[in-house]
Amino acid sequence: MTIKQAEKEARRQALLFEEKCRFGYMPDNRQTFAEYAEYVLTVKEQAGTKHTTITRYRELLGRINNKIGHIRLVDIRPQHLTELYSKLRQNGIRKRIKAMPISDLKELLKSFGITQKRLSELSGVSPTTINAVKRGKTISAKKAEAICKALKIPVNRIFRVEQDNTPLSDKTIQEHHRLIHLILSYAEKEMIIPYNSAEKVINKPKTDRKHDVNYFEPETLDRIRECLDKAPLKWQVITHLLIVTGCRRGEIMGLKWNAVDFENNQIKINNNLLYSKDFGVYQDSHIRPHNKTYR
Repeated sequence: MTIKQAEKEARRQALLFEEKCRFGYMPDNRQTFAEYAEYVLTVKEQAGTKHTTITRYRELLGRINNKIGHIRLVDIRPQHLTELYSKLRQNGIRKRIKAMPISDLKELLKSFGITQKRLSELSGVSPTTINAVKRGKTISAKKAEAICKALKIPVNRIFRVEQDNTPLSDKTIQEHHRLIHLILSYAEKEMIIPYNSAEKVINKPKTDRKHDVNYFEPETLDRIRECLDKAPLKWQVITHLLIVTGCRRGEIMGLKWNAVDFENNQIKINNNLLYSKDFGVYQDSHIRPHNKTYR
């Protein structure tokens, strides 16, 4: 530019800056993405967002902050997110060490004379996880070590431990994208950034693919009901409620007597029994619009 053109451009930029200040927009040139993300999560937690949701957000932020957490909020560009999503699609992105059962835990417990409940108490591993091992499901290496320590046997007697190199699913990558979009939308609404880069990214994760519904056939349900006749009453009630209402397991386990209306033959589902690593088992009794009532 010539001196005259430069002076004209400087005046124009000064007017634009004053106008932005007048309307409340003022870019934050210091705050990083990681710092602002923590602020957003704190705001959402104070607003009543479920603890399980906040916990999941923090898990996702681990991978996100490793890549873009150090970048200043105003410097985030679609290219940064494009690179992040490409990275998340690669093999070996997971940090988890998995343990695959190679022995029959049920027979092993029988030979040791230990019940599943007792093993859970000795190891600190939930009965659900131990039951998963009995079914041959993969668990974390840390829980596998706890189980073997309680049984006083080497880990390699029950498990094959290896690095989980499988890539993240499309659904999980989409969760990362949605969280980034949420954080940047807060910054845009608070007039800290001029636009939301997550809306302009090129390789945006695809929407969830439709999967075939997995359901029980009528004859399977009939067989379950037949078997329930010999089960304790509490298991009969729980299983019948699951079948009839279609509620989640935690919603059924969170039921209390005050939710049962004997006069009108109704049950109101308004509690949910949940688990998190930091809280353990806890009840979410927050009243929400989608509470269900069954007759």
